Amino acid sequence: MAMEHNKARAYEEWAQSLKAVDQAAFLLIYEEFKLPLYRHLCLMLKNRQEVEECLQEAFLAIIRKIDFYQQHVSFKAWAYRVATNIAIDRIRKNKREGAKIERAALESVPAHAAWPEHDILVPLEGQQRLVAHMRIVE
Repeated sequence: MAMEHNKARAYEEWAQSLKAVDQAAFLLIYEEFKLPLYRHLCLMLKNRQEVEECLQEAFLAIIRKIDFYQQHVSFKAWAYRVATNIAIDRIRKNKREGAKIERAALESVPAHAAWPEHDILVPLEGQQRLVAHMRIVE
């Protein structure tokens, strides 16, 4: 328990130094949190490249937003929250892009195709048409 308290105190001092634009403080924070935040992001994201990108974004955000850090909150919890928010934003972005791709695919399936099975597709709409098209054509 005392060791955790000492670590928390050290984190607070690092945060204050980081607020003063102390490069050594940033390196200390980076070395201390690089692996734990990486693991945390791995639990949220499926793609290793996205995890690494979000980790970089998280450290940049920690530097940019250090003035918003308040000492009554654990620095560790605050750093995890910054990383979590970045991962959530990435997940939302991926869902939006996936929806755009799906809509484009749906729009690309013709209702009246030039093959004998086109009668099957005519009454179908949206995803049903896409699935039938994929089954028949592809």
